[in-house]
Amino acid sequence: MTAAIPPAPAGAKDLQGRKHCPACAADALHIEARFTTQPLGTFSLAGVATKTVAHETVWLVCRVCGAQAQGRPDGHGNADFDPAEMTPPTSTT
Repeated sequence: MTAAIPPAPAGAKDLQGRKHCPACAADALHIEARFTTQPLGTFSLAGVATKTVAHETVWLVCRVCGAQAQGRPDGHGNADFDPAEMTPPTSTT
């Protein structure tokens, strides 16, 4: 018996039935928006307080194996994803 695939998070676009994960072949992909920060030293903001620059990006994520790929804007309000870039998430602990 196979485990149930968890639902897509609130606000994410579920791709179930349309695309399969290139890493594990599961039918459990969704697209979600995340804020991505720029590395320190790559931007300049006036003022004394600590600041950072962040912009919204879209990510293709597998709910089974956790593989993910960042989308690139295509210039028409959509994003392109390269399945070859699907990588497992990195642990922050």
